Amino acid sequence: MTGARLGSAWWALAVLCAAGLVMIVADSVRLGGYVIGSALIAAAIVRASVPSSKTPGLTIRHRVIDVCLYAGLGLATVGIFTVVVL
Repeated sequence: MTGARLGSAWWALAVLCAAGLVMIVADSVRLGGYVIGSALIAAAIVRASVPSSKTPGLTIRHRVIDVCLYAGLGLATVGIFTVVVL
């Protein structure tokens, strides 16, 4: 992925998270939670597929840590919105 493609992927994920928040505010809480959780899981996939040389701003942490955190947060978000009765 080039720098421009990587930037567009992160912007698309940010828009997906914002759409999930709008859904939550518009009384579609469970669907909004699913959208945010899927955006976090997609962020884990993007971070896993991009080499560290293309992400100089993220070199503080290892890629494995980022992928595990994104995937864990995404799965936890989907799980919470599945279990909680609204």
